[in-house]
Amino acid sequence: LIALLSDTLKKSDLPSALVALSSTVATGTFLAYGASALFTYFNAFYLSFLFGTITMTIIAVLWIINYNKAFVLNVERDEEEETTTQSTQKTKGVLGRAIIILLVVLCLCAVVDNLVKDGLNTWVPSILKENFHLDDSLSIILTLVLPVLGFFGGSFNPYLEKKLKSFVPLLGFWFLLTAIFTVVVILFLNTSWVVVLLSFGLISLFTHGANGVVTGMAPLYMRDKINSGLLAGILNGCCYVGSTISSYCLGLVADNVGWNGVFILLL
Repeated sequence: LIALLSDTLKKSDLPSALVALSSTVATGTFLAYGASALFTYFNAFYLSFLFGTITMTIIAVLWIINYNKAFVLNVERDEEEETTTQSTQKTKGVLGRAIIILLVVLCLCAVVDNLVKDGLNTWVPSILKENFHLDDSLSIILTLVLPVLGFFGGSFNPYLEKKLKSFVPLLGFWFLLTAIFTVVVILFLNTSWVVVLLSFGLISLFTHGANGVVTGMAPLYMRDKINSGLLAGILNGCCYVGSTISSYCLGLVADNVGWNGVFILLL
């Protein structure tokens, strides 16, 4: 999808595309957790599989029907952008040292960001149940706050990037805010579920914002330096590494040193 957008969008259209791209993960997570809460409440978890099957089938049909209408290749770009694209086309295959270092940093950021982001999505219901003794369905419903706030994180990216002049300090900005509110979680983890849940929501906002920078903004804004589809694929792969670590390792850490130890690790 990133490769298609890179080939079809003018530079002026990138901010709108980034907002749309950033909304997908948060929206999907919200629907998944909302459906899970509903099925858990009625003790019919097996309907989750039916829900997934129906949803994927509908999306597949819509994709096939609308593909040619949605993507018109070789759109006419403005003169200045076309000149820039042509001048950098010859050097796109040659990556300088600075670009390689940036790519390594982006890959590490992708792993860490999704370790935190998906770690929250996966384990918040367990945290709310174990630490504050909330009901299963209520814990899942409260967890819906996370993707709702996460939706806004990616929406802020184009505006903040203009203020900060680059997506690199923007990524650092999101990580700094995440660290600050991770400290808040550590301080209140055993005393106030309201403060903890609000902090989780803000961390979700920040990590979704960072994820939008890594998986959307970086590949599209660097399209004159490196193939956008290739870069997006590499960075998304790193995101899945972080997600996998969060699923398998954070629970293990919690079993051995408690949830406080988990958040110290994330910090």
